[in-house]
Amino acid sequence: MPARSLLVSLLFGAVLSLAGASTAAAGGLTFLGTAPPIAGTPDATHVAVSPDGAHVYAVEEGSTTPIAIYARAAATGALTYVDSVCYPDCVVPAVLRFVAVAFSPTGAQLYAVDDDLTAGALYVFNRNASTGVLTFVEKHQQGLGGVAGLLTATGVAVSGDGKHVYVSSDYDPAVVLFARSTTTGQLTFVQTYFSSATGYTAFTHPQDVVLSPNGQHLYVVGNRQLTTLSRNATTGQLTVGQVIDEPIEGETSIGSARQLTVAPDGAHVYVAAVGNGISAYSRNATTGALTFVARIDASDLDVPGDGVRIVHVQPDGEYVYGGSTEGIVVYRRNAATGRLTYVMTAPGRHDDGLAASADGKHLYTDSAVEIFAIDRCGNDATVGDEQCDDGNTSGGDGCSASCQLELCGPAPSGTCREPIAAGKSQLFLRRSPLGVRDSARWTWTKGEATTVAEFGNPLSTASYVLCVYDGSGASQPLLNLAAVRGGSCDGRPCWAAASVHGYKYKDRQLTPNGWSTVQLREGLTDGKPRLSFKGKGIYLALPTTPLAFPVTVQVRNTQTSVCWSSTFTTPLVNTSQQVKALSD
Repeated sequence: MPARSLLVSLLFGAVLSLAGASTAAAGGLTFLGTAPPIAGTPDATHVAVSPDGAHVYAVEEGSTTPIAIYARAAATGALTYVDSVCYPDCVVPAVLRFVAVAFSPTGAQLYAVDDDLTAGALYVFNRNASTGVLTFVEKHQQGLGGVAGLLTATGVAVSGDGKHVYVSSDYDPAVVLFARSTTTGQLTFVQTYFSSATGYTAFTHPQDVVLSPNGQHLYVVGNRQLTTLSRNATTGQLTVGQVIDEPIEGETSIGSARQLTVAPDGAHVYVAAVGNGISAYSRNATTGALTFVARIDASDLDVPGDGVRIVHVQPDGEYVYGGSTEGIVVYRRNAATGRLTYVMTAPGRHDDGLAASADGKHLYTDSAVEIFAIDRCGNDATVGDEQCDDGNTSGGDGCSASCQLELCGPAPSGTCREPIAAGKSQLFLRRSPLGVRDSARWTWTKGEATTVAEFGNPLSTASYVLCVYDGSGASQPLLNLAAVRGGSCDGRPCWAAASVHGYKYKDRQLTPNGWSTVQLREGLTDGKPRLSFKGKGIYLALPTTPLAFPVTVQVRNTQTSVCWSSTFTTPLVNTSQQVKALSD
């Protein structure tokens, strides 16, 4: 993808104008600044935003003031320091290692777990909704009151109905169930689920625990293992369902998993595994069972973002963020398949904590609590995987409501330039089972005369879109792939002038639409100009084949009124794996 430059404000407190912005996020990140420095929590390892979006909580392992509280300005995302909290009075114990926190559904309570090897505990704090200040309520500790399974706790989750709290722990290994008062938020220990003795291990070094949005299933991830448990909404009791075990040698979709999350629509589960990127699983809403879909790793794409340790889904479910040792990796999420498409990497080490505000406007990170604006379609700034942004969210004006170029009409145009001889334009499509080896090629030769000026200037002004139509009753066009103007690909300009006769485009990263090369060459007489578009990989999103012939391919740009077209009436090959054709 042409990487969009990050707009950096060096002065914290600079105001990001969101006037007139759409509620649809574009996914791209713009760095705004950091939270004001304070003593006691200089290097946060976890961060959480209250459900009402009014406050941000930064948690540092091994600190005398392990939770720092900030008030959040909803319009700008800016943070103002409020208070720091420890248990119970910042004296005893001197150092705590909170490793995970979770809010009650209304945000009235915050639950925190520490990873002490000998006296692990779950802490309950009441939260003042106005000030954000936390007040200690109670502590449930390993070995006291029958509590077991809290040694080296790793994660905590509160059910959506507010009735139960679940804690995962590495050392035991176990998942611990507490009943919760929906009035006071206080907890009662119910049961500990240790590793099963029924012929397999239900939990192997659990690292995180999450609940599905409907509250019917709980997911636990550990070293090379992903476990699904059914939840009784009345008692909170858990029943082991599916256990996905990976051998040390073999499939590496889980690997050394650190964290997981469920998409807001409940359709997919995403697992962050150190060294293996992010793995996507489709989820059966009835049984909770998971099916592996795909794994994506920034290192495989030759882009920054290696070492992903955490994963976070945008509140609207459109984008997924991976926290890595090299930055925040942004992926576009396909809500139907769960697959992820690389968008960009915001630099910096953010491999412990990410949290987006519920309004989808800002993303907060670990360490010094950095603040990013999440780009919005309709704010007149082309960021992330937007192909355009004209400052509004109205379609029909060349830039769609989702900030994609509107150059392909619902039917082929009859005014485009055509080849002057039959068989001189070629179409080739190849589909592979998982899309990794998909490829596409369209060449246009022996066509009507075209000057270099009629191409427009893709270095700065003209974006190109290739449109594919067929004779089926499916929504048209079947394919709408853009090569966006300007931009940087692999550290160099995506577009370059090809002497004085045309332009060429090259992107080894194949993002966002899969184009690898584009060539535009003028011809001052009929038969001399040449256009070529080549692409490959999963980002092409090729249509289902075989196609219904005749097929028409057209190329348009945003600057000139000239378009180029070829029609294919009879295919050479037309199967579920491959399409080949020569133009009429």
